[in-house]
Amino acid sequence: MTEVTIKYLEHGFPFQATEGSSLKGRFLLDSAQEAQLSTLQEQEPEDWHLDSAGERLPPDRLFQLSPWSLQTSTGDVKLLCRWLNIKTGEAMFQVSSEYGGELFAWLRDPRGTGADTST
Repeated sequence: MTEVTIKYLEHGFPFQATEGSSLKGRFLLDSAQEAQLSTLQEQEPEDWHLDSAGERLPPDRLFQLSPWSLQTSTGDVKLLCRWLNIKTGEAMFQVSSEYGGELFAWLRDPRGTGADTST
């Protein structure tokens, strides 16, 4: 297990990574940090990850706009939060090199194939 700092905007929070580079693990939050992270999450716009047509942003823009990052000795690395339970601290993040795209695109595809129908 490795302890790292994951930032939401400019606010750093201790995180104990338990599995590989996908950054699965748990935040090590005291009650004040838990309240702060909860407040920050509540203020997050629900649709920050969507374009004007309601479609998920392309990966480069998605990571650029993500409020999450991993603090490293060479600078911050942008992350996507795949899931987070603030009460237990459990969370999973992805870096851009591991991002495989939208998980449930096929749900919105009328043909049920997950194929891009925007062109």
